[in-house]
Amino acid sequence: MNHQKQFAFILALGVLSVGVALSAYVANVREVKADDQTYVYVKGDGTWITEGSVRSYDAGDFTLIQRKNGYYSPIPTTYDHMRIYEDHSLEIFPDPGLTRMMTRIEVSAYTSGYALAFANAAIVAGTSPETAFALTNIASVNESVVSYDLSNVGDCQFFKFTVSSSAFLASLKITYFCPSTVYEHDFALGELGASGESNDGLVTALSSLEWKITSEWNNTNSSYPFSYGETSGIQVGEEGDSVSALSLRSAIPDFSILHIEVDVYGQGGIDGLISVLVNGQAVSEAQAISAFSEENSHRFALANETCGHIEILITQNTNMPLYISRLSAYGYASPDISAAMAFGRALEAFDSCGDGSGYATLQSMANSLSEQSLSYLEELTLDDYNNIGQSANASIRKNVVLATDKWAYISNAFASPLGIGIISNEKTASLLFIVGLLIVTLSCFAFLPFRKLKY
Repeated sequence: MNHQKQFAFILALGVLSVGVALSAYVANVREVKADDQTYVYVKGDGTWITEGSVRSYDAGDFTLIQRKNGYYSPIPTTYDHMRIYEDHSLEIFPDPGLTRMMTRIEVSAYTSGYALAFANAAIVAGTSPETAFALTNIASVNESVVSYDLSNVGDCQFFKFTVSSSAFLASLKITYFCPSTVYEHDFALGELGASGESNDGLVTALSSLEWKITSEWNNTNSSYPFSYGETSGIQVGEEGDSVSALSLRSAIPDFSILHIEVDVYGQGGIDGLISVLVNGQAVSEAQAISAFSEENSHRFALANETCGHIEILITQNTNMPLYISRLSAYGYASPDISAAMAFGRALEAFDSCGDGSGYATLQSMANSLSEQSLSYLEELTLDDYNNIGQSANASIRKNVVLATDKWAYISNAFASPLGIGIISNEKTASLLFIVGLLIVTLSCFAFLPFRKLKY
């Protein structure tokens, strides 16, 4: 093979490596499956809230509110498109009783000439009108379609734009996520312990999710009584021989959480509290345990979608039996969350002080994570079996370690010289791009001495 052909072959390899890097990046950018609804305006559509100045429109699961604000011209209803005049605004939010997290709004202007007015509109968005904040640089234009990217607005349930010049709307499309019950378990006999045996330290699978039970009993010579009722659920203890504290702590689940519900009550005269922690953080205030079965439901709502260990803690100052029947979690489940949490569990179990066996598997898992998956690992805390948490991050709580800190620690300890740890696929692609260019450049210099000069 002559030198020109050798160079061409190596150049092709360099270009191929770049192509593989970029295609790997594109292939791994996955999005959680979302729903969408499209609203098409028809002449006369809508209902007056305030004649001439405030009008509502039914957009399926969403409500639209148009306001003329301080502009002199009233809202028109006689055209085959929605006329949004200067200073008019349009609000979008889910119907009462529905939870819909918007991630994108696409407005189809009546003609492409009005697209710029929508793109230049003032935008606010948030969880509600009260928490909405101003956004800039989120609009993109493709002929007559203007898209507003809301993916960086957490739990967006309110969106509003105000135009500074007339903007005529033909239709709009709302892309959103709908949270759901991602976990539920109805307790059965024996799942919290067997009569006559302490349940302290018991590990049990409840609807495919592993939980560890920790308990403290009031009596040092307790008989550890457990029983079961079809409607009341598992009875833990009996009057005069019950737990003073009971904790259920889950493994890292494959879903993110918006709220937790626990059905528990106690016998008459009970003085007890129930609290919930997710990812090591308390969820709202502890709630008093009722002595009435019809008041057994306890709901704990998080301010933001969160991933991580779930811990349910029940304490009492009395010595009464508890009745625990149901546990459920409401939030999101997706392939990206599942992949991130699977990596989190594997990382948590990895022995940082061992010989590094299993690191290659972790590295492979890390490199396969999408950008979306990586975002779920940023705040995830793991049980710290090797006391590296506070040494890596002085502000972290004792006995836990941030997933990102542990990965940095073991990558530094066990990675090969080419190990890259958890970095985004975009960074991976950039790194491979640079490597490919280096191959090409070095190849050029390597073959320069072989070139025959003609005189």
